[in-house]
Amino acid sequence: MYLLTNMHYKRRSLDELLNCYECGSSDIEHDTKHGEKYCADCGLVLEDKLIDEGPEWREFESNNPDASRVGQPSTPAYFYASRTIMNVKEASKGNKDLVRRLAIWNTRTNKSKERNLIHALTKLDALSGQLGLTRPTQERAAVLYRQAAEKNLIRGRSRNGLIGACVYIAGRLNNQTQSYDVLAEKVEKSKKEICSYVRTLQRELDLAPCINTPMTYIPKFICQLAENENSCFYEYEEAKLAFENQISELHNYFESTMTNIGNPQSAAAAYIYIANVLSGAGITQTEISKVSGVTEVTVRNRYREFVKFLPDDVKKDYFPRQ
Repeated sequence: MYLLTNMHYKRRSLDELLNCYECGSSDIEHDTKHGEKYCADCGLVLEDKLIDEGPEWREFESNNPDASRVGQPSTPAYFYASRTIMNVKEASKGNKDLVRRLAIWNTRTNKSKERNLIHALTKLDALSGQLGLTRPTQERAAVLYRQAAEKNLIRGRSRNGLIGACVYIAGRLNNQTQSYDVLAEKVEKSKKEICSYVRTLQRELDLAPCINTPMTYIPKFICQLAENENSCFYEYEEAKLAFENQISELHNYFESTMTNIGNPQSAAAAYIYIANVLSGAGITQTEISKVSGVTEVTVRNRYREFVKFLPDDVKKDYFPRQ
């Protein structure tokens, strides 16, 4: 058998790709073990170094028919170290004291940054489960914390406060915004402290400032409204998406007609109420107030501000009293 050069291989036509160009045979074999494609009649290697796109199975025992995966891909959301893990419970009775002492010294030999990172990523994993964060958001928050640790920003600062700040920034970047109040409650730190850490991370890590818009809050508010069994969005994903698209059109219209939208959180509540009137979704101001965190009076006042800029025919048909 002999190899074909890559340059010669690229010049071949489609027929030559399907058949052996040496003998014309169509009996082409694929050797996945060696990554080669060759002619079964004359033995010509038509292509080598093929990429195996199948799963990476590994058999630890030759007589074991059940293959197992080689492991999950690495992720920044978890801590990987080459240290030995000692399980005291699985040690024999005579060696338990020895294994316990070795486990203590094994932990003490880790650097302080590594120990901090282990506790921080464990806390971040638990917080992501409580907030329902997606895996990309959790991984981005972990990357931010690792960057802060590399720049020695964790020294003299609260670990939980920094975790809350990383989650807030990662949520903003991944369109999964979390409010300061919720984060302060989960990490048991003050809202003022988390805000301070957010500004510190933005300054030291050279991150773009987080600018809120009404559309930042809309997906979260609608998901919370959809949890109500009496809601028209309950178990109807298409209705929820259509409602979001209608609010997006309203936002684009008001951005082009108004010079200042004002507070984005109250504006998002007003958007939901206006879209509710236009579509007849049947959402009350009380429900909007609960999910948005603003009072019913604020919802009514902001909604009246936006209605003034709607076209006259829309105001006449849907908002005759305004």
